[in-house]
Amino acid sequence: MREILFRAKRLDNGEWIYGDLLTPTDIMDVWEISENTGMGDRYEIDPETVGQYTGRMDRSGNKIFEGDYLGDWCENDEGEECLGAYGAVTWWESDARYMLTTEEGLANDWTYEEEAHPTNWGNLYIVGNIHDNPEIFGDE
Repeated sequence: MREILFRAKRLDNGEWIYGDLLTPTDIMDVWEISENTGMGDRYEIDPETVGQYTGRMDRSGNKIFEGDYLGDWCENDEGEECLGAYGAVTWWESDARYMLTTEEGLANDWTYEEEAHPTNWGNLYIVGNIHDNPEIFGDE
């Protein structure tokens, strides 16, 4: 069975938290179970930052969430090796699956073929996300 997990930024301190999303409220229930009460903590979150875990991990073993930028090593304009983004992990409603999208919001599967296809995400790296690193695609 696939793990159902969400992440979002807390409103009180801006830190990322991971847990269950309680809808329709803007509260995330984080189930780091307390031994005293058997219950988890609840935090108000920024609903714009909510992303679901895709069920996939990157090359470093990090869980990939909606909104993550995935990429690989490439060369910059000066010929130096750097991590470059292929796209942002986005739920593509018409195909009912996660895809990498360009800064214009276009599906990237056909642009990079094998590199951007979800079956290859385990060979890529998370190079940032749309909330902490909007400059990756010039969205500042």
